[in-house]
Amino acid sequence: MLRPVLVPLLFALAALTVHADLSFDRYHRYDEMEAWLREQAEDHPDFVRLLSAGKSVEGRELWVAVVTNFGTGDPADKPAVYVDGCHHGNEVASGEVPLWLVRFLVENRERFEVVRMLLATRAFYVLPRVNPDSSEWYFRGVEVRGNLHPKDDDRDGRVDEDGPDDVDGDGLVLEMAVPDPKGDFVFDEISSRPRRRRPGESGNRFRIAREGSDEDGDGKVDEDGPNEGSDLNRNYPDPAGLFAGLAETRLTEPESRAVDAFLRAHPNVSNVQSFHTFGGILFRPFGSVPDTYVPEEDLALYDRMAANFTRYTGDRPYGRPYGPMSSIRGALIDHAYGELGAFAVTAEVWRVPGEDTREVQSWSGGLEGIVGPKADRAWREFNEKVLGGKAYIEWREREHPLYGRVRIGGWSPWFKRNPPPAYLEEVCRKASMFSLYQALMTPRVAISSVRTTAEGGGRLRIEATVENEGVYPTVTHLARQMGRKDPVVVRLLERGSATPDKNRDRELAREEIDALEGEESRNFTFTVGTPEGSDLWISIESTKGGKAARRVAVASR
Repeated sequence: MLRPVLVPLLFALAALTVHADLSFDRYHRYDEMEAWLREQAEDHPDFVRLLSAGKSVEGRELWVAVVTNFGTGDPADKPAVYVDGCHHGNEVASGEVPLWLVRFLVENRERFEVVRMLLATRAFYVLPRVNPDSSEWYFRGVEVRGNLHPKDDDRDGRVDEDGPDDVDGDGLVLEMAVPDPKGDFVFDEISSRPRRRRPGESGNRFRIAREGSDEDGDGKVDEDGPNEGSDLNRNYPDPAGLFAGLAETRLTEPESRAVDAFLRAHPNVSNVQSFHTFGGILFRPFGSVPDTYVPEEDLALYDRMAANFTRYTGDRPYGRPYGPMSSIRGALIDHAYGELGAFAVTAEVWRVPGEDTREVQSWSGGLEGIVGPKADRAWREFNEKVLGGKAYIEWREREHPLYGRVRIGGWSPWFKRNPPPAYLEEVCRKASMFSLYQALMTPRVAISSVRTTAEGGGRLRIEATVENEGVYPTVTHLARQMGRKDPVVVRLLERGSATPDKNRDRELAREEIDALEGEESRNFTFTVGTPEGSDLWISIESTKGGKAARRVAVASR
Protein backbone atom coordinates (compact mmCIF):
# COMPACT_ATOMS: atom_id res chain seq x y z
CA MET A 1 0.00 0.00 0.00
CA LEU A 2 1.31 3.45 -0.92
CA ARG A 3 1.21 6.14 1.72
CA PRO A 4 1.69 9.93 1.41
CA VAL A 5 4.36 9.71 4.13
CA LEU A 6 6.72 8.34 1.47
CA VAL A 7 6.91 11.70 -0.30
CA PRO A 8 9.46 13.34 2.06
CA LEU A 9 12.03 10.74 1.03
CA LEU A 10 11.19 11.39 -2.61
CA PHE A 11 11.53 15.11 -1.96
CA ALA A 12 15.12 14.62 -0.81
CA LEU A 13 15.98 12.24 -3.64
CA ALA A 14 14.54 14.58 -6.28
CA ALA A 15 17.39 17.00 -5.75
CA LEU A 16 19.85 14.28 -6.74
CA THR A 17 18.27 13.53 -10.11
CA VAL A 18 20.45 14.21 -13.17
CA HIS A 19 18.61 15.71 -16.13
CA ALA A 20 19.86 15.29 -19.64
CA ASP A 21 17.22 16.66 -21.99
CA LEU A 22 15.23 19.51 -20.45
CA SER A 23 16.83 22.20 -18.34
CA PHE A 24 14.87 24.31 -15.89
CA ASP A 25 17.37 27.13 -15.55
CA ARG A 26 15.34 28.85 -18.24
CA TYR A 27 11.76 29.01 -19.54
CA HIS A 28 10.43 27.12 -22.55
CA ARG A 29 8.47 28.43 -25.52
CA TYR A 30 5.44 26.56 -26.85
CA ASP A 31 7.26 24.96 -29.79
CA GLU A 32 9.98 23.64 -27.50
CA MET A 33 7.42 22.27 -25.04
CA GLU A 34 5.50 20.58 -27.86
CA ALA A 35 8.64 19.04 -29.37
CA TRP A 36 9.79 17.72 -25.99
CA LEU A 37 6.41 16.15 -25.19
CA ARG A 38 6.35 14.47 -28.59
CA GLU A 39 9.84 13.17 -27.96
CA GLN A 40 8.82 11.69 -24.62
CA ALA A 41 5.84 9.94 -26.19
CA GLU A 42 8.03 8.55 -28.99
CA ASP A 43 10.89 7.46 -26.71
CA HIS A 44 8.73 6.06 -23.89
CA PRO A 45 5.49 4.78 -25.48
CA ASP A 46 4.84 2.45 -22.54
CA PHE A 47 4.75 5.40 -20.14
CA VAL A 48 3.81 8.57 -22.06
CA ARG A 49 1.14 9.22 -24.66
CA LEU A 50 -0.07 12.52 -26.03
CA LEU A 51 -3.67 13.62 -26.42
CA SER A 52 -5.02 16.93 -27.63
CA ALA A 53 -7.78 18.31 -25.43
CA GLY A 54 -8.64 20.87 -28.10
CA LYS A 55 -7.25 24.03 -29.65
CA SER A 56 -6.67 27.57 -28.46
CA VAL A 57 -8.12 30.69 -30.07
CA GLU A 58 -5.07 30.90 -32.34
CA GLY A 59 -5.15 27.19 -33.16
CA ARG A 60 -2.44 25.81 -30.87
CA GLU A 61 -3.01 22.28 -29.63
CA LEU A 62 -3.78 21.93 -25.93
CA TRP A 63 -1.53 18.94 -25.34
CA VAL A 64 -2.22 16.51 -22.50
CA ALA A 65 0.53 14.11 -21.53
CA VAL A 66 -0.96 10.87 -20.20
CA VAL A 67 1.72 9.48 -17.89
CA THR A 68 1.26 5.99 -16.44
CA ASN A 69 2.57 2.46 -16.81
CA PHE A 70 0.39 1.30 -19.68
CA GLY A 71 1.59 -2.24 -19.07
CA THR A 72 -0.31 -2.39 -15.78
CA GLY A 73 -3.66 -1.42 -17.22
CA ASP A 74 -5.75 1.08 -19.11
CA PRO A 75 -5.41 4.55 -17.55
CA ALA A 76 -9.21 4.82 -17.61
CA ASP A 77 -9.30 1.94 -15.09
CA LYS A 78 -6.92 3.66 -12.68
CA PRO A 79 -7.46 6.51 -10.22
CA ALA A 80 -6.29 9.66 -11.97
CA VAL A 81 -4.80 13.06 -11.23
CA TYR A 82 -5.27 16.05 -13.53
CA VAL A 83 -2.55 18.73 -13.47
CA ASP A 84 -2.50 21.96 -15.46
CA GLY A 85 -0.76 25.31 -15.70
CA CYS A 86 -0.99 28.63 -17.52
CA HIS A 87 -4.70 29.34 -17.26
CA HIS A 88 -3.36 32.89 -17.19
CA GLY A 89 -0.97 33.73 -19.99
CA ASN A 90 1.33 35.92 -17.90
CA GLU A 91 1.91 33.14 -15.33
CA VAL A 92 4.40 31.16 -17.40
CA ALA A 93 6.12 29.55 -14.40
CA SER A 94 2.86 27.74 -13.66
CA GLY A 95 3.26 25.96 -17.00
CA GLU A 96 6.79 24.86 -16.16
CA VAL A 97 5.66 22.94 -13.05
CA PRO A 98 3.65 20.35 -15.03
CA LEU A 99 6.59 19.91 -17.43
CA TRP A 100 8.95 19.32 -14.50
CA LEU A 101 6.51 16.77 -13.09
CA VAL A 102 6.38 14.84 -16.38
CA ARG A 103 10.15 14.85 -16.62
CA PHE A 104 10.52 13.62 -13.04
CA LEU A 105 8.04 10.78 -13.48
CA VAL A 106 9.59 9.60 -16.74
CA GLU A 107 13.21 9.83 -15.59
CA ASN A 108 12.57 8.07 -12.29
CA ARG A 109 10.04 5.42 -13.31
CA GLU A 110 12.51 2.67 -12.40
CA ARG A 111 14.81 4.54 -10.04
CA PHE A 112 12.45 5.24 -7.15
CA GLU A 113 10.00 2.65 -5.86
CA VAL A 114 7.41 5.32 -5.03
CA VAL A 115 7.38 6.54 -8.63
CA ARG A 116 7.26 3.00 -10.00
CA MET A 117 4.27 2.16 -7.83
CA LEU A 118 2.51 5.45 -8.61
CA LEU A 119 2.78 4.85 -12.34
CA ALA A 120 1.62 1.25 -11.89
CA THR A 121 -1.49 2.23 -9.95
CA ARG A 122 -2.38 5.79 -11.01
CA ALA A 123 -2.70 7.84 -14.18
CA PHE A 124 -1.51 11.43 -14.56
CA TYR A 125 -3.21 13.71 -17.08
CA VAL A 126 -0.91 16.71 -17.49
CA LEU A 127 -1.86 19.80 -19.53
CA PRO A 128 1.06 22.24 -19.17
CA ARG A 129 -0.48 25.23 -20.98
CA VAL A 130 -4.19 25.91 -20.96
CA ASN A 131 -3.59 29.37 -22.46
CA PRO A 132 -0.61 28.97 -24.83
CA ASP A 133 -1.44 31.98 -27.03
CA SER A 134 -1.10 34.58 -24.29
CA SER A 135 1.90 32.76 -22.81
CA GLU A 136 3.74 33.26 -26.10
CA TRP A 137 3.13 37.00 -25.87
CA TYR A 138 4.70 37.00 -22.42
CA PHE A 139 7.94 35.77 -23.96
CA ARG A 140 7.78 38.89 -26.11
CA GLY A 141 7.43 40.98 -22.99
CA VAL A 142 3.67 41.56 -23.14
CA GLU A 143 1.50 40.57 -20.19
CA VAL A 144 -1.88 39.21 -21.26
CA ARG A 145 -3.78 37.41 -18.51
CA GLY A 146 -6.81 36.18 -20.44
CA ASN A 147 -6.93 34.34 -23.72
CA LEU A 148 -6.56 36.13 -27.06
CA HIS A 149 -9.26 37.47 -29.31
CA PRO A 150 -7.45 39.09 -32.28
CA LYS A 151 -8.84 42.51 -33.04
CA ASP A 152 -7.98 45.19 -35.57
CA ASP A 153 -7.72 48.08 -33.08
CA ASP A 154 -6.48 50.62 -35.61
CA ARG A 155 -8.73 49.37 -38.43
CA ASP A 156 -5.95 48.97 -40.96
CA GLY A 157 -6.94 45.48 -42.07
CA ARG A 158 -4.35 43.77 -39.89
CA VAL A 159 -4.59 42.43 -36.34
CA ASP A 160 -2.15 42.73 -33.45
CA GLU A 161 0.63 43.96 -35.71
CA ASP A 162 1.78 46.88 -33.59
CA GLY A 163 2.16 45.83 -29.99
CA PRO A 164 4.89 46.45 -27.43
CA ASP A 165 8.38 45.38 -28.45
CA ASP A 166 12.05 45.56 -27.51
CA VAL A 167 13.20 48.99 -28.73
CA ASP A 168 16.70 48.96 -27.23
CA GLY A 169 17.50 45.32 -28.00
CA ASP A 170 18.23 44.21 -24.44
CA GLY A 171 15.91 41.18 -24.68
CA LEU A 172 13.27 42.70 -22.39
CA VAL A 173 10.14 44.75 -22.99
CA LEU A 174 10.04 47.23 -20.13
CA GLU A 175 8.49 50.64 -19.60
CA MET A 176 9.19 53.73 -21.65
CA ALA A 177 9.14 57.32 -20.38
CA VAL A 178 8.15 59.62 -23.23
CA PRO A 179 8.66 63.42 -22.85
CA ASP A 180 5.24 65.02 -22.58
CA PRO A 181 4.48 68.55 -21.26
CA LYS A 182 1.21 67.19 -19.87
CA GLY A 183 2.67 63.98 -18.45
CA ASP A 184 1.93 62.82 -14.90
CA PHE A 185 5.47 61.66 -14.07
CA VAL A 186 8.83 63.21 -13.24
CA PHE A 187 12.14 61.54 -12.45
CA ASP A 188 13.16 61.64 -8.80
CA GLU A 189 16.49 63.44 -8.27
CA ILE A 190 17.68 60.94 -5.66
CA SER A 191 16.54 57.56 -7.04
CA SER A 192 16.59 58.51 -10.73
CA ARG A 193 13.34 56.59 -11.07
CA PRO A 194 9.97 57.93 -12.23
CA ARG A 195 7.35 58.96 -9.69
CA ARG A 196 4.09 60.79 -9.87
CA ARG A 197 4.42 64.54 -10.22
CA ARG A 198 3.32 66.58 -7.21
CA PRO A 199 0.85 69.44 -7.80
CA GLY A 200 2.73 72.54 -8.99
CA GLU A 201 6.05 70.68 -9.26
CA SER A 202 8.34 71.93 -12.01
CA GLY A 203 10.75 69.93 -14.16
CA ASN A 204 10.60 67.75 -17.23
CA ARG A 205 7.38 65.79 -17.43
CA PHE A 206 6.85 62.35 -18.90
CA ARG A 207 4.12 59.87 -19.64
CA ILE A 208 4.82 56.18 -19.00
CA ALA A 209 4.01 53.60 -21.66
CA ARG A 210 5.12 50.11 -22.53
CA GLU A 211 8.27 49.90 -24.57
CA GLY A 212 7.45 49.78 -28.28
CA SER A 213 7.84 51.32 -31.72
CA ASP A 214 5.74 52.05 -34.77
CA GLU A 215 5.84 48.65 -36.41
CA ASP A 216 3.12 49.31 -39.00
CA GLY A 217 4.31 52.78 -40.06
CA ASP A 218 1.14 54.67 -39.19
CA GLY A 219 2.81 57.20 -36.89
CA LYS A 220 1.46 55.56 -33.73
CA VAL A 221 3.09 53.27 -31.15
CA ASP A 222 1.58 50.14 -29.63
CA GLU A 223 -1.90 50.95 -30.87
CA ASP A 224 -2.70 47.44 -32.15
CA GLY A 225 -1.27 44.86 -29.77
CA PRO A 226 -2.79 41.69 -28.32
CA ASN A 227 -6.24 42.11 -26.84
CA GLU A 228 -7.26 40.80 -23.47
CA GLY A 229 -9.91 38.16 -24.02
CA SER A 230 -11.66 36.20 -21.30
CA ASP A 231 -10.13 35.21 -18.00
CA LEU A 232 -10.20 31.45 -18.48
CA ASN A 233 -10.21 30.82 -14.74
CA ARG A 234 -13.49 32.73 -14.47
CA ASN A 235 -15.07 30.88 -17.37
CA TYR A 236 -16.27 27.63 -15.78
CA PRO A 237 -19.77 26.86 -14.50
CA ASP A 238 -20.04 28.29 -11.01
CA PRO A 239 -21.38 26.54 -7.91
CA ALA A 240 -23.39 29.61 -6.93
CA GLY A 241 -25.69 28.79 -9.83
CA LEU A 242 -25.39 25.05 -9.26
CA PHE A 243 -26.55 25.24 -5.64
CA ALA A 244 -29.38 27.56 -6.58
CA GLY A 245 -30.55 25.18 -9.29
CA LEU A 246 -29.73 27.66 -12.06
CA ALA A 247 -28.30 26.84 -15.47
CA GLU A 248 -24.82 28.23 -16.06
CA THR A 249 -23.95 29.84 -19.38
CA ARG A 250 -20.16 29.99 -19.03
CA LEU A 251 -17.63 27.94 -21.02
CA THR A 252 -17.63 30.56 -23.75
CA GLU A 253 -13.97 30.02 -24.69
CA PRO A 254 -12.40 27.13 -26.62
CA GLU A 255 -9.72 26.60 -23.96
CA SER A 256 -12.11 26.32 -21.00
CA ARG A 257 -14.49 24.17 -23.04
CA ALA A 258 -11.60 21.85 -23.84
CA VAL A 259 -10.63 21.45 -20.17
CA ASP A 260 -14.23 20.83 -19.14
CA ALA A 261 -14.76 18.30 -21.92
CA PHE A 262 -11.55 16.49 -21.04
CA LEU A 263 -12.48 16.16 -17.37
CA ARG A 264 -15.98 14.96 -18.23
CA ALA A 265 -14.50 12.38 -20.59
CA HIS A 266 -12.20 11.17 -17.80
CA PRO A 267 -14.44 10.69 -14.74
CA ASN A 268 -11.68 8.68 -13.04
CA VAL A 269 -10.03 12.01 -12.11
CA SER A 270 -10.42 12.43 -8.36
CA ASN A 271 -7.84 15.19 -7.89
CA VAL A 272 -7.47 18.42 -9.89
CA GLN A 273 -4.34 20.51 -9.45
CA SER A 274 -4.26 23.87 -11.19
CA PHE A 275 -0.98 25.75 -10.87
CA HIS A 276 -0.78 29.55 -10.97
CA THR A 277 1.54 32.35 -9.88
CA PHE A 278 2.22 34.11 -7.60
CA GLY A 279 2.13 34.47 -3.81
CA GLY A 280 2.98 31.07 -2.38
CA ILE A 281 -0.47 30.07 -1.17
CA LEU A 282 -2.94 27.25 -1.72
CA PHE A 283 -6.55 28.03 -2.61
CA ARG A 284 -9.45 25.64 -2.16
CA PRO A 285 -13.15 25.83 -3.06
CA PHE A 286 -15.31 27.80 -2.91
CA GLY A 287 -14.76 31.32 -4.20
CA SER A 288 -18.40 32.34 -4.52
CA VAL A 289 -20.42 30.57 -1.83
CA PRO A 290 -19.91 30.32 1.96
CA ASP A 291 -17.76 27.62 3.53
CA THR A 292 -20.91 26.10 4.99
CA TYR A 293 -21.39 24.47 1.59
CA VAL A 294 -18.23 22.39 2.11
CA PRO A 295 -19.01 19.32 4.28
CA GLU A 296 -16.81 18.98 7.36
CA GLU A 297 -15.41 15.64 6.17
CA ASP A 298 -14.21 17.16 2.89
CA LEU A 299 -12.92 20.25 4.65
CA ALA A 300 -10.80 18.06 6.92
CA LEU A 301 -9.10 16.60 3.84
CA TYR A 302 -8.50 20.07 2.43
CA ASP A 303 -6.94 20.99 5.78
CA ARG A 304 -4.65 18.00 5.47
CA MET A 305 -3.64 19.04 1.95
CA ALA A 306 -2.94 22.58 3.17
CA ALA A 307 -0.65 21.41 5.95
CA ASN A 308 1.34 19.36 3.49
CA PHE A 309 1.45 22.16 0.95
CA THR A 310 3.28 24.18 3.58
CA ARG A 311 5.40 21.15 4.48
CA TYR A 312 6.67 20.56 0.95
CA THR A 313 6.83 24.10 -0.40
CA GLY A 314 7.33 26.23 2.69
CA ASP A 315 4.48 28.41 1.45
CA ARG A 316 1.32 29.64 3.14
CA PRO A 317 -1.48 27.27 4.06
CA TYR A 318 -4.65 27.79 2.11
CA GLY A 319 -7.86 29.69 2.33
CA ARG A 320 -10.78 30.70 0.19
CA PRO A 321 -9.55 32.43 -2.96
CA TYR A 322 -8.66 36.00 -2.02
CA GLY A 323 -10.03 35.93 1.48
CA PRO A 324 -13.17 35.19 3.51
CA MET A 325 -15.20 38.08 2.08
CA SER A 326 -14.29 37.53 -1.56
CA SER A 327 -16.58 36.47 -4.37
CA ILE A 328 -14.65 34.82 -7.20
CA ARG A 329 -16.89 33.09 -9.72
CA GLY A 330 -16.11 30.65 -12.47
CA ALA A 331 -12.84 29.11 -11.20
CA LEU A 332 -11.86 25.64 -12.37
CA ILE A 333 -11.40 24.25 -8.85
CA ASP A 334 -14.93 25.24 -7.85
CA HIS A 335 -16.33 23.56 -10.96
CA ALA A 336 -14.19 20.44 -10.52
CA TYR A 337 -15.16 19.98 -6.88
CA GLY A 338 -18.72 21.28 -7.00
CA GLU A 339 -19.91 19.59 -10.17
CA LEU A 340 -17.37 16.98 -11.26
CA GLY A 341 -16.76 15.48 -7.82
CA ALA A 342 -12.97 15.86 -7.65
CA PHE A 343 -10.96 17.35 -4.81
CA ALA A 344 -9.40 20.40 -6.41
CA VAL A 345 -6.89 23.09 -5.42
CA THR A 346 -5.13 26.07 -6.95
CA ALA A 347 -1.47 26.27 -5.96
CA GLU A 348 -0.03 29.76 -6.40
CA VAL A 349 3.72 29.16 -6.69
CA TRP A 350 6.57 31.65 -6.19
CA ARG A 351 6.89 34.26 -3.47
CA VAL A 352 9.63 36.36 -1.90
CA PRO A 353 12.28 33.79 -0.84
CA GLY A 354 12.88 33.78 2.88
CA GLU A 355 9.54 35.40 3.66
CA ASP A 356 7.97 34.42 6.99
CA THR A 357 4.82 32.75 5.70
CA ARG A 358 3.45 32.26 9.21
CA GLU A 359 2.64 35.95 9.39
CA VAL A 360 -0.79 36.84 8.10
CA GLN A 361 -1.39 40.34 6.83
CA SER A 362 -4.85 41.00 5.50
CA TRP A 363 -4.92 43.35 2.54
CA SER A 364 -7.39 43.83 -0.30
CA GLY A 365 -9.74 40.98 0.54
CA GLY A 366 -7.31 38.80 2.46
CA LEU A 367 -4.37 38.23 0.13
CA GLU A 368 -2.19 37.81 3.24
CA GLY A 369 0.78 39.95 2.36
CA ILE A 370 1.02 38.78 -1.24
CA VAL A 371 0.21 42.23 -2.61
CA GLY A 372 0.13 45.68 -1.08
CA PRO A 373 2.65 48.05 0.51
CA LYS A 374 4.29 45.48 2.78
CA ALA A 375 4.70 42.99 -0.06
CA ASP A 376 6.14 45.69 -2.31
CA ARG A 377 8.78 46.49 0.29
CA ALA A 378 9.67 42.80 0.59
CA TRP A 379 10.11 42.48 -3.18
CA ARG A 380 12.33 45.60 -3.29
CA GLU A 381 14.48 44.28 -0.44
CA PHE A 382 14.81 40.90 -2.14
CA ASN A 383 15.96 42.58 -5.33
CA GLU A 384 18.47 44.81 -3.57
CA LYS A 385 19.87 42.40 -0.97
CA VAL A 386 19.72 39.06 -2.80
CA LEU A 387 19.68 39.83 -6.50
CA GLY A 388 22.01 42.79 -6.27
CA GLY A 389 19.43 45.04 -7.89
CA LYS A 390 19.39 43.05 -11.14
CA ALA A 391 15.59 42.70 -11.25
CA TYR A 392 15.16 46.45 -11.62
CA ILE A 393 16.57 47.79 -14.87
CA GLU A 394 17.71 51.32 -14.22
CA TRP A 395 16.37 53.90 -16.60
CA ARG A 396 18.65 54.97 -19.43
CA GLU A 397 18.20 57.27 -22.38
CA ARG A 398 17.70 55.80 -25.82
CA GLU A 399 16.91 57.18 -29.23
CA HIS A 400 13.38 56.32 -30.33
CA PRO A 401 12.54 56.34 -34.06
CA LEU A 402 9.32 58.28 -33.45
CA TYR A 403 9.73 60.13 -30.14
CA GLY A 404 13.42 61.01 -30.19
CA ARG A 405 15.15 60.75 -26.79
CA VAL A 406 13.17 58.56 -24.36
CA ARG A 407 14.07 56.68 -21.19
CA ILE A 408 13.61 52.93 -20.85
CA GLY A 409 13.67 50.89 -17.64
CA GLY A 410 11.63 49.31 -14.86
CA TRP A 411 11.04 45.91 -13.34
CA SER A 412 12.06 42.79 -15.23
CA PRO A 413 9.13 40.50 -16.11
CA TRP A 414 11.20 37.59 -14.72
CA PHE A 415 11.03 38.68 -11.12
CA LYS A 416 7.71 39.13 -9.36
CA ARG A 417 5.03 37.47 -11.44
CA ASN A 418 7.44 34.68 -12.40
CA PRO A 419 10.69 33.69 -10.67
CA PRO A 420 14.07 34.59 -12.10
CA PRO A 421 15.36 31.58 -14.09
CA ALA A 422 17.86 30.77 -11.34
CA TYR A 423 14.93 30.04 -8.99
CA LEU A 424 12.72 28.17 -11.45
CA GLU A 425 13.99 24.62 -10.84
CA GLU A 426 13.49 24.81 -7.08
CA VAL A 427 9.99 26.25 -7.46
CA CYS A 428 9.04 23.42 -9.84
CA ARG A 429 10.60 20.73 -7.65
CA LYS A 430 8.75 21.76 -4.51
CA ALA A 431 5.42 22.15 -6.30
CA SER A 432 5.81 18.76 -7.99
CA MET A 433 6.50 16.99 -4.71
CA PHE A 434 3.22 18.40 -3.40
CA SER A 435 1.62 17.17 -6.61
CA LEU A 436 2.88 13.64 -5.93
CA TYR A 437 1.60 13.85 -2.36
CA GLN A 438 -1.88 14.57 -3.71
CA ALA A 439 -1.61 11.66 -6.13
CA LEU A 440 -0.96 9.35 -3.19
CA MET A 441 -4.13 10.63 -1.52
CA THR A 442 -6.39 9.56 -4.38
CA PRO A 443 -8.76 6.66 -3.68
CA ARG A 444 -7.71 3.21 -4.85
CA VAL A 445 -9.90 0.19 -4.34
CA ALA A 446 -8.27 -3.16 -3.65
CA ILE A 447 -9.18 -6.66 -2.52
CA SER A 448 -7.07 -7.41 0.52
CA SER A 449 -8.20 -10.97 1.24
CA VAL A 450 -10.50 -13.74 0.00
CA ARG A 451 -11.41 -16.77 2.13
CA THR A 452 -13.53 -19.75 1.14
CA THR A 453 -15.43 -22.35 3.14
CA ALA A 454 -17.10 -25.42 1.63
CA GLU A 455 -20.63 -25.86 2.86
CA GLY A 456 -23.03 -28.72 2.48
CA GLY A 457 -24.90 -29.39 -0.70
CA GLY A 458 -22.06 -28.34 -2.97
CA ARG A 459 -22.31 -24.71 -1.88
CA LEU A 460 -19.35 -22.43 -1.32
CA ARG A 461 -19.09 -19.57 1.16
CA ILE A 462 -16.79 -16.77 -0.02
CA GLU A 463 -15.70 -13.98 2.33
CA ALA A 464 -13.91 -11.02 0.76
CA THR A 465 -12.36 -7.98 2.39
CA VAL A 466 -12.11 -4.92 0.16
CA GLU A 467 -10.54 -1.60 1.01
CA ASN A 468 -9.80 1.90 -0.17
CA GLU A 469 -6.02 2.27 0.04
CA GLY A 470 -6.19 5.99 -0.60
CA VAL A 471 -6.97 8.89 1.71
CA TYR A 472 -9.76 10.45 -0.35
CA PRO A 473 -13.13 8.72 -0.28
CA THR A 474 -14.34 7.18 -3.52
CA VAL A 475 -17.08 9.83 -3.60
CA THR A 476 -16.79 13.27 -2.00
CA HIS A 477 -19.16 14.04 0.82
CA LEU A 478 -20.39 17.04 -1.15
CA ALA A 479 -21.42 14.78 -4.05
CA ARG A 480 -23.23 12.46 -1.65
CA GLN A 481 -24.89 15.42 0.05
CA MET A 482 -26.18 16.55 -3.35
CA GLY A 483 -27.61 13.10 -4.06
CA ARG A 484 -25.14 12.03 -6.74
CA LYS A 485 -24.84 8.26 -7.06
CA ASP A 486 -21.53 6.63 -7.90
CA PRO A 487 -21.47 3.35 -5.95
CA VAL A 488 -18.61 0.98 -5.33
CA VAL A 489 -19.58 -2.33 -6.93
CA VAL A 490 -18.30 -5.69 -5.66
CA ARG A 491 -19.02 -8.71 -7.85
CA LEU A 492 -18.58 -12.45 -7.76
CA LEU A 493 -17.83 -13.57 -11.31
CA GLU A 494 -17.48 -16.87 -13.09
CA ARG A 495 -14.86 -16.21 -15.69
CA GLY A 496 -15.42 -17.55 -19.18
CA SER A 497 -11.98 -16.73 -20.56
CA ALA A 498 -8.40 -16.41 -19.38
CA THR A 499 -8.71 -12.63 -19.16
CA PRO A 500 -11.54 -10.40 -17.94
CA ASP A 501 -14.23 -10.14 -20.59
CA LYS A 502 -17.54 -8.57 -19.67
CA ASN A 503 -19.18 -10.37 -22.58
CA ARG A 504 -18.07 -13.82 -21.38
CA ASP A 505 -17.88 -13.40 -17.60
CA ARG A 506 -21.03 -14.44 -15.73
CA GLU A 507 -22.08 -12.43 -12.71
CA LEU A 508 -23.10 -14.75 -9.89
CA ALA A 509 -23.66 -12.11 -7.21
CA ARG A 510 -23.07 -8.42 -6.56
CA GLU A 511 -23.16 -5.88 -3.76
CA GLU A 512 -23.15 -2.09 -3.95
CA ILE A 513 -22.21 0.50 -1.36
CA ASP A 514 -22.47 4.27 -1.69
CA ALA A 515 -18.77 4.87 -1.04
CA LEU A 516 -15.62 3.73 0.69
CA GLU A 517 -14.08 6.30 2.96
CA GLY A 518 -10.35 6.86 2.88
CA GLU A 519 -8.47 3.85 4.28
CA GLU A 520 -11.76 2.08 5.02
CA SER A 521 -12.26 -1.67 4.59
CA ARG A 522 -15.49 -3.65 4.23
CA ASN A 523 -16.33 -7.35 4.38
CA PHE A 524 -18.62 -9.08 1.91
CA THR A 525 -19.97 -12.62 1.97
CA PHE A 526 -21.31 -14.57 -0.98
CA THR A 527 -22.71 -18.10 -0.81
CA VAL A 528 -23.15 -19.83 -4.16
CA GLY A 529 -23.49 -23.24 -5.65
CA THR A 530 -20.98 -23.79 -8.42
CA PRO A 531 -19.80 -26.77 -10.45
CA GLU A 532 -16.42 -28.15 -9.42
CA GLY A 533 -13.61 -26.54 -11.40
CA SER A 534 -15.37 -23.20 -11.85
CA ASP A 535 -13.05 -20.23 -12.33
CA LEU A 536 -14.35 -17.74 -9.77
CA TRP A 537 -13.20 -14.16 -9.23
CA ILE A 538 -14.01 -11.27 -6.91
CA SER A 539 -13.96 -7.87 -8.60
CA ILE A 540 -14.36 -4.34 -7.27
CA GLU A 541 -14.99 -1.24 -9.32
CA SER A 542 -15.23 2.46 -8.53
CA THR A 543 -15.34 5.36 -11.00
CA LYS A 544 -12.69 7.35 -9.15
CA GLY A 545 -11.11 4.51 -7.19
CA GLY A 546 -10.24 2.27 -10.12
CA LYS A 547 -10.72 -1.46 -10.56
CA ALA A 548 -9.26 -4.61 -9.04
CA ALA A 549 -9.90 -8.34 -9.29
CA ARG A 550 -8.72 -11.41 -7.40
CA ARG A 551 -9.08 -15.10 -8.12
CA VAL A 552 -10.99 -17.24 -5.66
CA ALA A 553 -9.08 -20.37 -4.67
CA VAL A 554 -11.65 -23.16 -4.96
CA ALA A 555 -10.60 -26.43 -3.33
CA SER A 556 -11.71 -29.72 -4.89
CA ARG A 557 -14.90 -30.96 -3.31
